[in-house]
Amino acid sequence: MTSTFRCKSIMVAVAADGAPAAIARARHLAERARASVELYAVAPPAPGYLGRTPRAMLAATEGRVREYERTLDAAARPLRRARLAVRCTVEVGADPAASIVARARQTGADCVLIQAHRHAALARVLLSQTDFDLIRLCPVPLLIVKGRRPADGRAVLAALDPWHSAGKPRSLDRQIVAAAHGMARLTDGAVHAAHVFSPLLAFVPDSTFAPVALPLATSESRRYAASTRRSFLALCERYGIAARRAHAVLGDPAFVLPSMARELRAGLVVMGAVSRSVVARLLVGNTAERVLDALPCDVLIVKPRSR
Repeated sequence: MTSTFRCKSIMVAVAADGAPAAIARARHLAERARASVELYAVAPPAPGYLGRTPRAMLAATEGRVREYERTLDAAARPLRRARLAVRCTVEVGADPAASIVARARQTGADCVLIQAHRHAALARVLLSQTDFDLIRLCPVPLLIVKGRRPADGRAVLAALDPWHSAGKPRSLDRQIVAAAHGMARLTDGAVHAAHVFSPLLAFVPDSTFAPVALPLATSESRRYAASTRRSFLALCERYGIAARRAHAVLGDPAFVLPSMARELRAGLVVMGAVSRSVVARLLVGNTAERVLDALPCDVLIVKPRSR
């Protein structure tokens, strides 16, 4: 399969505490892909309070910008010594995710890199962190860097869905595979594919007419599992992934995918994400967000292309 994945313009979103692992990963990918790198930071405006003049607030904000500029310049030096084209940009903004998305659109970045941080359970539900917002909003592939070292020679695991559930467009699997092949070429890895599917359940009313989920008979479950695996293998064959590297497993993706990534010693998992309303996310969750913290390796989030 010919990959359409591009990695010629890399943008690294740098937080206040820096992003050394993400910057190191950007350098590694840029050297392999002969790409340019932009180190981008969003400086929050200085807060106002009683008695503080607008001039004082502006001076404090400018001071924050200069601090960010010094941080980015220091981080850029090793990349420039490696003869990479590097640009440093600091902008003022109250919403980091919105600023990062706008900058990626403005510059035509091929991918955005951020460094992962663990989140509290409450924050996971409210989706208030910048990285969770970027999973939903980033218009280009989003690489969430978790590992400290480049995963050269390790498996690249593409998480596919032959049934296109939860409103995923059919083209999303093709984009995921293209990104997996593209990243595998840059890291000398082999592409594997995974599909984690749930048991087939029947919903019947109980004595109060509330729906109750019951597993189907063993014979029906076996036929369902066999049909799912056949569809998945056909999808993998279409995308040039050998059957020995196709893994269809029954279970919950939040548990199975991290376990599979460990067994394969994967350096990267490529997943799709579809934006949903806040209500839908609270009711059914988002697979990419649920498994993010549990995965032991980097994660590349691919969104459906805009029409």
